[in-house]
Amino acid sequence: MNKKKIVIIGIIYSFLVVFSLTNMYVNMEYNLNVFEYIKKSLPFTEEEKKVVRKTQEFDLQL
Repeated sequence: MNKKKIVIIGIIYSFLVVFSLTNMYVNMEYNLNVFEYIKKSLPFTEEEKKVVRKTQEFDLQL
């Protein structure tokens, strides 16, 4: 194999190792995989914000 292919394979392998280690850490800390963690870390959508506001208003009336 030529040097360029070895470098590309090394970069891909390094990325996979780092991703696997990150996934293991997130799984141990939060009991989620990386994709679930990212999804749950995103800000609320406008629809979700409306639901939270309505719930807060309801709680204040009680």
